[in-house]
Amino acid sequence: MILRILLFISLVLLCPDLSAQQWISAYDRPEENGRWLCWEYSGKGQQAREITELRPLEYFTKQLADFDSEIGWRMANDKLQDWSKIHSQVNNVGMFAGQQVIDIFYYLPDDDKKAKAFGKMVVIGNKNQFRPIVWVLDDTDVDFSASAIKLVQGVSVLATRSRIDGSGNFYYEDYFTYDKKKEIPVNFRPDDSIQQAKRKLLPPGHGVWKGGGFDLEKMTYRQSVWKDGDSNCCPSGGEIELRLRFEENLIVVAKANYYPAVKTQ
Repeated sequence: MILRILLFISLVLLCPDLSAQQWISAYDRPEENGRWLCWEYSGKGQQAREITELRPLEYFTKQLADFDSEIGWRMANDKLQDWSKIHSQVNNVGMFAGQQVIDIFYYLPDDDKKAKAFGKMVVIGNKNQFRPIVWVLDDTDVDFSASAIKLVQGVSVLATRSRIDGSGNFYYEDYFTYDKKKEIPVNFRPDDSIQQAKRKLLPPGHGVWKGGGFDLEKMTYRQSVWKDGDSNCCPSGGEIELRLRFEENLIVVAKANYYPAVKTQ
């Protein structure tokens, strides 16, 4: 019994936020299961945190250290930046399922000269009561962009997509529909369906090495294919093309094609 108690205590100390679930690949993304989740990204990894409490907008613009303990740690320990002087820029995105969507971009004093935010949060709510759905802390050279609400195949979609700097063309990207019965935003995870289709379609020794490729408005995914031995610049394995459609609050592959490279004499 004592051993079990000690084990439980050690788990709590190692995992102080038991409401958050980490994931690495698209297959590991947790599901909402009726919960309101905030999808969070930083240099420490990715996690989905359950959000149970509505808060005024001022909480997210002025008390970021309370929301993310990493910011509090930097306030206390970073001697190069004054994290106590965070200020925010609030941008109205529009109405989504009858609720207001707001982008919040966070800056430090030095960021003003470069116009480079260190963080982005997306919140949803009404009457100055909000909950976050995305939080990105820029530890990986992120080029933040504005969120958007689009009508796709008759479905209202909230899209947030910011490019990670580098040659890989990778993004932090999330796409949401709204479940009116459960009153939660649902991340329809196109990356999950796309990864499963690639696994089925591509021959051994073939893979997609770059990010991007998903077009929300066309509901397609199209990307070059690399073979073992290819250089990063020059894929020689042909191309994969997927046509996607909504099925309830998820995306499924309606049609999948792999076009091998044509051999030339």
